[in-house]
Amino acid sequence: MGKSILIIDKSESFAAEFTAIVGKKKYIVHHASSSIDGIHLLFKEIPLIVIVDTVIDSMSGFDIVKYIKRDEILKQILVIQYSSVVSGKHVFYAQNSGVDCFFNKKDVGIEELAAKCLDTLNSSTVTIEKKDRPVLTQDEILFKIDAFYCDLMLKDILNDSLYELCSSVESIDHLIENFFTMLNTFFLVTTASILFTTKGKYTYYEKSTALSSTNSDTVFNDIKTHLIKKNRISQIENSSFYKRKFSHFTDNTYISNEIADKENYFTLFHNKSYIILYVRHFFQTDDEYNYLLYVISIFDKILLQACNYHDEIHTIQTIRYSFSKFLPEKIIDDLMRKKSDADLMIGEKRNITVLFSHIKDFSHLEQNNTAEDTVNFLNSHFSLFSDCIKDNGGTINKYINDAVFAMFGAPESYDNNVERCLQASIAILTILRNPNKPGIFVLEDYKIGIGIHNGDVIIGNIGSHDSFDYTGIGDTINLAARLESLNKYYNTDILISEDVKLLAAQYKLPVVYREIDTIKVKGRTAPTTVYSVELPDTFSEEFLRVYLKGVKMFRLGNWILAHAFFSNALSLLPEDTVTQLYIERCALFMNTPPENWDGAIKLEFK
Repeated sequence: MGKSILIIDKSESFAAEFTAIVGKKKYIVHHASSSIDGIHLLFKEIPLIVIVDTVIDSMSGFDIVKYIKRDEILKQILVIQYSSVVSGKHVFYAQNSGVDCFFNKKDVGIEELAAKCLDTLNSSTVTIEKKDRPVLTQDEILFKIDAFYCDLMLKDILNDSLYELCSSVESIDHLIENFFTMLNTFFLVTTASILFTTKGKYTYYEKSTALSSTNSDTVFNDIKTHLIKKNRISQIENSSFYKRKFSHFTDNTYISNEIADKENYFTLFHNKSYIILYVRHFFQTDDEYNYLLYVISIFDKILLQACNYHDEIHTIQTIRYSFSKFLPEKIIDDLMRKKSDADLMIGEKRNITVLFSHIKDFSHLEQNNTAEDTVNFLNSHFSLFSDCIKDNGGTINKYINDAVFAMFGAPESYDNNVERCLQASIAILTILRNPNKPGIFVLEDYKIGIGIHNGDVIIGNIGSHDSFDYTGIGDTINLAARLESLNKYYNTDILISEDVKLLAAQYKLPVVYREIDTIKVKGRTAPTTVYSVELPDTFSEEFLRVYLKGVKMFRLGNWILAHAFFSNALSLLPEDTVTQLYIERCALFMNTPPENWDGAIKLEFK
């Protein structure tokens, strides 16, 4: 027979367009616009490929596929089915029909479909012989279809039930109980049990009528014996079983005229091991048993897909839980969507707020406490930071010894990243200054330093092909780290850049921003004005008024007047380190004025 193609589709335009493409390659294309004509051409032409739509007329495309795949000669034909409807139900029916390929029209156009058919025709060595089989008349086809439909009608009902069974599944337990209920509804099953291996344990389910439940132990022992024998394993301890008995079937009726010699045990094969299904049934005809075999064969596929799906979900949840301790959930989601190393190593520039924090004199705490107390202390310290930062939408990028590096704006970004960062810092400082702070901080009183800066940062998975971190790099991060280290120099708790202070002005936060210094840090030529973030009532209004006059005179280079203001401020707050530092500078500069003074102090240390 020649290598021809049959299209069964109501659309004349589709057939014409397809023929125009394939006809150039000198292949014959037949077209039938109805199911009856299509089946007539099937027996007449015996094509190598059949392309059939899902919706044709009284006989659906799914039924035509089943008809082809049940015929001893026609079943060798390659059947391609396509649909213009995106539906899980269509995919389910296509899989159960035995179709070789199923496409959606939106995903595969006519040209691509034609190319696939031509590739198949060119590479195929299959020959399908008629074997002197007569071509059926329309009446003969209709008669065969009537008999065929008698079988399909019940199977369609069963398919609908099976589809509902798998589309509404919430868990493996739920799937199996629904399947057992279905068996009881359609086949008068009085007891249904299944035993299989999952995650190293044996799982056993049973559902029965109240009248047949007295045989429960017998059924369990028999099904266990079958499993041991089929899988060629040693005896299984009962302690390794997860056993679940579902509530009884509502129908407790027994049928007396049961057909004998029908198998009660069915063997399924999944994940390199056998599953044993036991079904206690009562049939009045042989056909009922054949339909049961059909339903079990479909359920076998559903159970395999459900187990694989739930295993994947469990694996994903385990991975997410494990990695959530180290990475934000959004990053985990992104990583799981990446398909190659190149996709993983992509960066972007983003405006974020960076927070660095450090424990002051941590070496002293470490040297004067036991290792156990030190670790407990650090865990409490980091937990405090983690709670406050995450509660305000930030992400802890990493812990470095006793330091914390956090980002507000990556991976999740907000319009008020600065506000969120400051709120987290204030929350931490408030807790640490509270005399009634939680007793988890078992070591002696300690102080922290926090540095905050806002700006553009390069964000991405940075590292080698086999080891990388989701992190940020750039001058913004470096400056935040420098500000954090300057807290020890100025004896402050939170230092922010002028950029942060300007952005924070739009938010009504319960803090005071105190101008500390204008500096040139190592690695940066432009001066940076630094502010401390203070809780309310830390300084009196009189102190701040006099202090800020001193800062202004100092910037202008009026050392004598600045010294006077700072001396006045120090009398109001004798322990203020920043004021003492300014007095020392003024005294030095009055004797040795700096050259080319621009109001900024150059700090060479890190």
